[in-house]
Amino acid sequence: WTWHSKGMADEARGDMDSAEASFERSVSLDPYNPRFWDSKGSAQESRGDQVGALQSFRRSYELDPTSIYPLIHMAGIFRDRGHGQDALRCVDQAISRSRSRDLDIMKMSILADMGRHTDAVSYGLSVLEKGPDTEVSIMVATFQMDVLNDPRSAVITLDRALVSDPPCGGRCPFRGFAGGHRLITWVRCIGCHGYR
Repeated sequence: WTWHSKGMADEARGDMDSAEASFERSVSLDPYNPRFWDSKGSAQESRGDQVGALQSFRRSYELDPTSIYPLIHMAGIFRDRGHGQDALRCVDQAISRSRSRDLDIMKMSILADMGRHTDAVSYGLSVLEKGPDTEVSIMVATFQMDVLNDPRSAVITLDRALVSDPPCGGRCPFRGFAGGHRLITWVRCIGCHGYR
């Protein structure tokens, strides 16, 4: 653990070359520790070595297939490299192990990057069926409005979010304002309370 601790200290100082070398040393001393592989992968990713990072995260996942940490990083790298199917596979595996809004948003973003905006909206709406979420609602409505050219559905999505999860607790003076153009109302409600 000494080399790993040194690598963490190097990383905290921003010395990624030294951090990677320390993590490499920790991996060579204990090649069966998935945390060491995660740390090495993170350092490689920070330095722009996506191929090396993928190898490290894959090794970490082989050693501990219950961890979502390497899956999330691999999904991000695959997404950055334009490998949408691989990114989607990784994020789906992570979601199957741990539900979180961040993973849901990542999946919607990956689908959108792949040009699958209708699938992103469908997935987002399925997430919203499980419970309100302002950020997911905004993302779904944005796709509905800007990409699918469906402002009516966008307003419905945002109205449902405002009713079930109002950022202002339902006390916004702008609610119901603007003669029924509730999309503007909703944006004002979010804006007046610092949600952007």
